Amino acid sequence: MGHRTATEGHRVLVVAPFGRDAESVVRLLREQGYDAQACADLDQIAERLDEHVGVILLTQEAMRGSTVRLRAAVAAQPAWSDVPFILLTARPSNARGSADAFRAQLLEFTGNAIVLERPLGLSSLLSATASAMRSRQRQFDLRDRLAELEAGRAALAASEAELRTVADALPTLIAFIDRDERYRFANLAYESWFGLPVAEVVGARVRDLFTAEAYAMRADGIARALAGEPVRMELPWPHLDGRHRDAEIRYLPRRDAAGDVDGFHIFAIDVTEHKLTEKLLSDRVAERTAALEAEMAARTEAEAALRQSQKMEAVGQLTGGIAHDFNNMLTGVIGAMDIMRRRLAAGRYDDLDRFMDAASSSAQRAAALTARLLAFSRRQSL
Repeated sequence: MGHRTATEGHRVLVVAPFGRDAESVVRLLREQGYDAQACADLDQIAERLDEHVGVILLTQEAMRGSTVRLRAAVAAQPAWSDVPFILLTARPSNARGSADAFRAQLLEFTGNAIVLERPLGLSSLLSATASAMRSRQRQFDLRDRLAELEAGRAALAASEAELRTVADALPTLIAFIDRDERYRFANLAYESWFGLPVAEVVGARVRDLFTAEAYAMRADGIARALAGEPVRMELPWPHLDGRHRDAEIRYLPRRDAAGDVDGFHIFAIDVTEHKLTEKLLSDRVAERTAALEAEMAARTEAEAALRQSQKMEAVGQLTGGIAHDFNNMLTGVIGAMDIMRRRLAAGRYDDLDRFMDAASSSAQRAAALTARLLAFSRRQSL
């Protein structure tokens, strides 16, 4: 019942110019819920042929008129549209013209036709009409699916165009290589790196775009990428004019729906300036490190000199103190001996022991100080 109330393809156009056949058929179809309309001739059918028409029902008598405009209207249908026809023919014994001829005439401009012989029962007519209407509804379903598919294709094309625009705007080499090592996509940067139009890069094999030496440097990475391993490497990639260039290259494997690697994406960027900057930074760090080391060495030397100076000052102070102590002790010895000499010269022998003891005591104190100095010089416990 859905085809009778559909928004499109729900109408039945009837052309039956003999007697009241058209009126009878329209009435019967309307009683069954169809939107049936009678037309005077094939030209009127051509005028009314639009997306609301689901079936054209006509008798062989209607085919005696001109079919030129109807042929043109049918031919002007969209590619998805093929409105069905139902042709009611008379039995050969009752026909005033050849039914086969009318059938052949109809099939000249449509391949979607049902031929029914009269007389026929209402059930046969309704069955043929319902079948034709369902066929027409499938055409509209196909149209909608085609429109969705076309919209999807347009969206995909727009997305691909946008992706191409973004990829071409980047200074990075971007490409896809299949399992045969052929380029299937390459962005605009390839033109400046290879000196070839992108159209010549796509379809070319990798080994055809590089020298044997350059390809040999990439062969292992390509094999690993096709085995499913992401690859990163840095290689020399000279400019077309021979100037040095370093490139960071990444191979990222791509897998199909089954999980198998069907190729890999390439991303390559010029890292020459980056490496030069790194080298310059490394050199400056080395220079600064050397300067710091020299400064540390000079500071260490200065600290050592300062410690030596402080040590010598301490030694000087120690020496002065020792000399003073020795001088006091020697003064005691010399003084005692000088008194004893004068007493002996005067013939006075009394009280000599006291002066001898004083000289001996001073000499012993001097000996004790010497022992302590020797112990200090040998790092003995004082």
